Amino acid sequence: MLTRMYEVKGMSCSYCVATVKQRLQAVPGVIGVVVQLDSPQVILSAEAPPEPAVLQEQLGEDYTISLLPVTPAAASSRQEPQSGALRRLGGLFHKKDCCR
Repeated sequence: MLTRMYEVKGMSCSYCVATVKQRLQAVPGVIGVVVQLDSPQVILSAEAPPEPAVLQEQLGEDYTISLLPVTPAAASSRQEPQSGALRRLGGLFHKKDCCR
């Protein structure tokens, strides 16, 4: 299993977070998806790394996804995302007309 971090542009609320997560979970081979709005990042675990074009096609025109470079500190830490960040995301509300 491989885990990679991606930047996702176009997210502005918890509805966007849920949409991105749902769409990326539908990609064959994807095992887990964690979406963070405040970064805005996606941590994606998969059997094999999906092609960036496949991820972008799955997200459609609403969002833009790009692979983040691996820094030495990030590669050595290998920590799971903090659940506190996820709780904050759950408290956000969908703003009218913020999403396409």
